[in-house]
Amino acid sequence: MPGTNENYLELAAAILAQAVEDIKEGPRGANRGHYLSARRFLRSDLFCLICECLKISPSLVRRLILEASATKKPARLMNENR
Repeated sequence: MPGTNENYLELAAAILAQAVEDIKEGPRGANRGHYLSARRFLRSDLFCLICECLKISPSLVRRLILEASATKKPARLMNENR
């Protein structure tokens, strides 16, 4: 099917983007469960697989996400021209 791989890449990017948002919001209040789940996700095999599918370094992405969450600045992880 034409475009199927692109759809999977978009899904992978969306999963990663949601983890970024959940971590960026921090561990307080109603977001605590999402934050903790996203932190576990960063250590998972699925996170590494998603990064590899997107051709980005899992360790670099993990570091950028955690650094951005510490400063509350959004991390720019991927080229938006995809």
